[in-house]
Amino acid sequence: MAALNLLGLAKAVPLNPPPSPPSLPPALPPPPPQAGCADDPEFRDPNGYSCSDSTCVLYPGITLAELDSILESCPVSCGSCSPPPSPPSPPLAPGGYVSVVSENELRSLIEGAAADISISLPPSAHFELSSQISCASSIKVTIASSGEGATLDGQGGTGLFHLEGGCSLTLRGLNLVNGRAVSGGVVSKGDGSTSANGGVVHANGAGDVEIIGSTVTGC
Repeated sequence: MAALNLLGLAKAVPLNPPPSPPSLPPALPPPPPQAGCADDPEFRDPNGYSCSDSTCVLYPGITLAELDSILESCPVSCGSCSPPPSPPSPPLAPGGYVSVVSENELRSLIEGAAADISISLPPSAHFELSSQISCASSIKVTIASSGEGATLDGQGGTGLFHLEGGCSLTLRGLNLVNGRAVSGGVVSKGDGSTSANGGVVHANGAGDVEIIGSTVTGC
């Protein structure tokens, strides 16, 4: 009888249910429609469908003109909103120069350039560099200022420019100050040399380097 009682108790012990499967993360909401691009809430196609119900394709019963009307009235539902406009290009200074007023603009223009570029810096502007501005493609970069000249300042912690890949650089009418170099003087030019050489320019496999009408101090 004791054995029967134990067996009965064993049968009465409930089994633990299997663990629930992990829940899926919620779906990301669709991106908001572009500003100024919206479906016409009053639109109905020839069959009475609204924008959200329309297939946005040519099907029996509608004409090409009616499809054009659907696409024009339902740009969000039909996925035909135009991409946002590109930001305007920096203004051109006289003589085809691009005028920039910040270190970030200067760096972005040079490091992203795919063709020759001429850059104008405002007189008396002061550009503090935290690292060398690099040019690594076979283009010609000209940076110029007028009057008392803009200042490019390495702050004693970095050289001003690093050139490679055939890049040529002309610096005109600038104040070039506090460029740090381990060795190599103002311009260090030679394949394989360390990028820490050259207080103003380190040129490794680069093109011509010209410094015209500029002052160099502490480099």
